[in-house]
Amino acid sequence: MIGESCQDEYHYGECRRLSPEAPVPVFDWNCTKVFPGMATNVKANIEAFGCKVDFISNNPEELLKKRYIDDRSGQQLLRVDSGKLVSQPLTESDFYKKCGRIPNGLNYYDAIIFSDYEKGLIPWDVANLICSNYTGKIFVDSKKNDLTCYENAFLKINEFEEEGALAWSENSEVIVTLGKAGAKWGNSYFPAPKVDVYDVTGAGDVFLATFAVLHTSGETVQSSIKKAILMASKSVQHSGTYQLNKNDIGEIL
Repeated sequence: MIGESCQDEYHYGECRRLSPEAPVPVFDWNCTKVFPGMATNVKANIEAFGCKVDFISNNPEELLKKRYIDDRSGQQLLRVDSGKLVSQPLTESDFYKKCGRIPNGLNYYDAIIFSDYEKGLIPWDVANLICSNYTGKIFVDSKKNDLTCYENAFLKINEFEEEGALAWSENSEVIVTLGKAGAKWGNSYFPAPKVDVYDVTGAGDVFLATFAVLHTSGETVQSSIKKAILMASKSVQHSGTYQLNKNDIGEIL
């Protein structure tokens, strides 16, 4: 698996008054919780299924997301992001060195998963090189506008990323997640169950991990999408980036 990781910080407190200096709420801090975010969250959810994952990522402390949450309502008041790009992009040389240590090269793996937040870890040419040298299943969640580097892949994008996408490879399959409306694949639509949404953070990570594991294990695309939606619906009912547990997996599968 390859992708950018961040550190998700949740700062919990209460807003009971307005500042005398400006018409803004005063946040009285209570506590902070830290979660692994972005690609690290995808990895954790893949591992929840019992899979072994080799992981290429950055130092998560390079990318920091701070969220300020009102304890009483559970509402997010503000998000502050630090870090725009990772310091060390993956190079072709790094890729070849890693491949040289793997028996049978990349085809040693059952699948390759990209969690590409377009923060600089995965240049277009390196993504294309990897996809061109691998014959197994490839799963991608990417914020790139030009997705043609990901050939023969399942592209998981949301409806806003679909609108902004310039192009993708003709030999790739595109799955568009639609939030509470579920997802679509080609002309097929898959509804989502009605649940109480607490926090949507990381729902796409859960969807990607579930779909990749199930389809690689032999389930059909349709079945994998349906179950990925159900798993993502589990995650939005919790605060913070959510990691699936045995009960979740047992219930859905």
